[in-house]
Amino acid sequence: MSEMSNIPEFYLTNRELKELLWMSGLSENYIKSLPENAVVLEIGGGLDQNFAEGVKKLRPDIKPITIDPTIIIGSDNKNSFDIYYRKDPKNSGKFKYAQYLRKVKWYQDRKLKPEKDSIKVENQKEFSKTRIQRAHETGFPIAALAPQIPLRDESIDLIIDIYGPGIYLQTKENPSLDKYLKEIYRILKPGGVARIFPAVDVQVQVDKINGNLDQDDDIKLDIQTTHEFYKNICQKDNLNFDLNFKIIQDTISKEEALVLVLKKTV
Repeated sequence: MSEMSNIPEFYLTNRELKELLWMSGLSENYIKSLPENAVVLEIGGGLDQNFAEGVKKLRPDIKPITIDPTIIIGSDNKNSFDIYYRKDPKNSGKFKYAQYLRKVKWYQDRKLKPEKDSIKVENQKEFSKTRIQRAHETGFPIAALAPQIPLRDESIDLIIDIYGPGIYLQTKENPSLDKYLKEIYRILKPGGVARIFPAVDVQVQVDKINGNLDQDDDIKLDIQTTHEFYKNICQKDNLNFDLNFKIIQDTISKEEALVLVLKKTV
């Protein structure tokens, strides 16, 4: 995956199914209502593939697939990333997060730093082996990096992506959100749905990276401009999506955010 040379950091959390569903604007009942033998895809599976595991518990007939480029990092002893992790203080048997930090300095001569109180993984091969084994136990992992998704045309009923587009797709070197939406359209079955969080106007993120906006500038919650942003991409590339948004609210901060909902109509 040569595209990984453009990524300075991967930050993997360990959110449980309940939180992942909330961030997608979904519910357990929605999963239960999917067609028989449905295929669901999570783009970015977190540390322990909790979405895949939770979906299988709700509906054993569903096939959960995960796209995760980090799962093989370190498996061949080519340690181009340093890996750091932190245990979950509420559950010592689980990780709270992991950071994959590229060893070389990134743009503006800035080298990313590990989170405070994190622990460096010394045996990356064993760490990767454990993650791969866990992934195969919970679902069907694929070591790939969006926007390229190595799946068959019209093969997926539901896609969720948490924190993908604004972080990994619209980079300074490779603004590729349009390619990503094309891939989503290609692999979704007619009537299939993709849910992407957060659905900010990602061009603002690009402007930040390019230095046109201050890094501390707020990204406003603006449904109209965000709708126009995605609508223009879909129209330009002839993507027949029913395009909508769902507003979710953080129960602690009370801040609102948008979930992009794309339903393939043809």
